Parts: sequence; C-alpha cells; structure tokens
Amino acid sequence: MESNNARGKRFYITITALVLVALFGGWFVHVLFNPNAGWRDVEFETTVNRFSSNIMQARVEWMRRGQPTDVFLSLSKLNPEGEAKVAAKGRLRVLMSREGWPMARATGAAGCIELWALLGSPRQLQREITVTYEGSGLRPRCRFFYAGKEAFQLYPDSGQVEKMY
Repeated sequence: MESNNARGKRFYITITALVLVALFGGWFVHVLFNPNAGWRDVEFETTVNRFSSNIMQARVEWMRRGQPTDVFLSLSKLNPEGEAKVAAKGRLRVLMSREGWPMARATGAAGCIELWALLGSPRQLQREITVTYEGSGLRPRCRFFYAGKEAFQLYPDSGQVEKMY
C-alpha cells in the first residue's frame, strides 16, 4: 500500500515538474522571438542617450567658447580610463541658437530630423523612426515615434529631451 502511495506522489511530482518546464519553455521562446522584445530596442535607447548627451555637450562647449554661433564636437569618445578611443575621425559642426541650444537649418519636422541625424548619429535601427513637430503653443516640440509609439520629445528652445518609455 505504501509503495503505491509513493509511486502516486512521484507521478504527480513528475507531471507537475513537466508542466512547469513546458510553461517556462513556452514563455522563454515567446520572449526570445517576440518582435516587441525589449532587447531589440537597446540600440535605440543608446542612440537617444547619445542624442541627449550631445545636446548637453554642445551647450557646454557653447558656454565655454563664449557663446559662438556654432561649436565643434569631437566624434571620438573617451574610454573609462579617460583616453580617446577613436570611434570616428573628425569633428562635428553644430549650429547654435542665441539661447545656446543646437539649432537646425531646416524648420518644422525636417529640422527635428536634421538634429536627430546630426546629434544622435543613428545607424540603421531595428524599426523606423518618425517625427512630428508641434510649433504652436508655449513650447514648440519635436515628437519622436519609434515602432509606432511615442519614444521621446525634444524641446528645441531649451534642449530638454523627455523620454516617454
């Protein structure tokens, strides 16, 4: 009688373990191959961070140089030891507004795209980015959409980047 109870318990434990393994495996496969998986968008988040950082670097350089009409940013980056790590050669010319923020030659959405291409240095992203411009109201803003969802906003008059994710 006791051996039948032990066999029954082992049977239920085995079935429960198989069900849990199947559920976990299904979840893992779903996350791995899901087109909306977050790991696919890491490159985009890195580009947004670079965009925001380059806006601030241009602002600091503008103040440091005595508020010129344009500034030059180095395309090379520093490694953790503070030594120049050449990611690209040369310098990037950035036009500046009178208030000291990066400015585009174009206006409206085209200007937003110009700033994104200049300061974000985006390579081929996993998904397409679209931009709208809202110039009416107190604060003009560029709205950037990635994969159909609003990802961040840029307020060109203040250089503020507001992430929406």
